Amino acid sequence: MLEILVIVLSLVPIVFISYLCRISHKRENRTHLLGSIALAVIYFFLLVIANEPQKQLFIIAFAVIISYKLLAKYVEIIKKERNEAILDSFEASYQKFAIKPKRRKD
Repeated sequence: MLEILVIVLSLVPIVFISYLCRISHKRENRTHLLGSIALAVIYFFLLVIANEPQKQLFIIAFAVIISYKLLAKYVEIIKKERNEAILDSFEASYQKFAIKPKRRKD
């Protein structure tokens, strides 16, 4: 029963790490991509080395925590950049359509 739980729960970090790799690849950020791949390799090696289900559950839990924190941090950076881009576009459209004061003719 515990082995089935390990197999099912081992998919969660894989999903988080694959999202990290996908985002890093789309943004062409090589350092984050290599870090995500290294995290996946270390996770798989630790999972293979630990041959008891309890140890594997601890490794899975730590991998989930680390990958989730990294994914949340990366998503927060993306949201911040997107908000800055939206504010810049609003400012540009305001500057384009703003009513300019008329000059006085003396």
